[in-house]
Amino acid sequence: MRTAKGEVVVVDDGEIEQYDRIPDNSDIAVYAYIAGNQGSPAKDVAEGVGVAVGEVVHALKALSDFGLVRISADPAGPVVALHPGVAAEKALGAEEKRTRARAHRLEQLRSVFMACPPYYASGDSGEFLLDPPDVQLFIQEEINRATEEVLTVQPGGARSPETLEKVLAPELALLGRGVRRKILYQHSARGTRATQSFASAIVRAGGEVRTLETLPNRMIVIDRRLCLIPHGAGHTGSGTPSDGRSGPPAAAVIRTPSMVGFSRDLFQRLWDAATPFHPGHAPAGEVADELRRAVLHSLALGLTDEAASRRLGISTRTFRRHLAAVMQDLGATSRFQAAVIAIDRGLIDFSLKV
Repeated sequence: MRTAKGEVVVVDDGEIEQYDRIPDNSDIAVYAYIAGNQGSPAKDVAEGVGVAVGEVVHALKALSDFGLVRISADPAGPVVALHPGVAAEKALGAEEKRTRARAHRLEQLRSVFMACPPYYASGDSGEFLLDPPDVQLFIQEEINRATEEVLTVQPGGARSPETLEKVLAPELALLGRGVRRKILYQHSARGTRATQSFASAIVRAGGEVRTLETLPNRMIVIDRRLCLIPHGAGHTGSGTPSDGRSGPPAAAVIRTPSMVGFSRDLFQRLWDAATPFHPGHAPAGEVADELRRAVLHSLALGLTDEAASRRLGISTRTFRRHLAAVMQDLGATSRFQAAVIAIDRGLIDFSLKV
């Protein structure tokens, strides 16, 4: 159906109705004159309204399409105004009939899709969601279905203020339903006001937030029934593509009970070792010591500044600043010497972390 703006609507029976446009106020003025001067030709209507004949012809086309006037095949023939109530009943009645038909069809389609999830969820196999927009939609739908708990490992340092603002309302709604919520960030995320504000809101609403110096890839465990992890070799421990690509990665969805249980156990081990986030209280000393040990461990592993900064969820510049401070504290003149001193002094237990 072509409306005032030239839009096209395909109705359920496959037919397409076309209107050049919906009558406007100038067209209604033409209709008003015709209604008071039934049978007038277009020329007289133009003189009576005070517009050009071409404009009247244009108006008559729109009015005729809507059943408000009847025009003659002869351009000089009479024009008759029709009852607007009858025209409205005819036009709107047809539209309402098509609307009900579309609503019925949409309900049929909805019932088909709603019948599938129980069978889909009953499978134990994993699947790959290769299209990033599908990943985000899937995650949101599954979180909306959560009834017990949602556990998230979120590496990569601080998230953007825009992202945190966008997800806060759904997070609070989740907690409002009584679902347990636990989020793991890296220590570096504590340094931004946006993260502090977000975490405070989550904790005050009944959720829990903790931080750790390093984290594995991003992971979400929902209700002990599924786990999502990034899929593809191009992703680093920070959960971001190592080739510089932006945006969310593809995701592997795991439903096998044993694998979901393993993932949940891994989360719990990380959670037990993490530092709780308390609104208004920053355990600066403890977090700083852990970050110091993480920097030293990166030296012992021989990581480049770029790799180490990704691992810790901080910028390369920030990592180098921490590295300079650590080397100065140890009195080391090289990265290798700093690592050796740290191991000798027991500052890091390298044998357990290799």
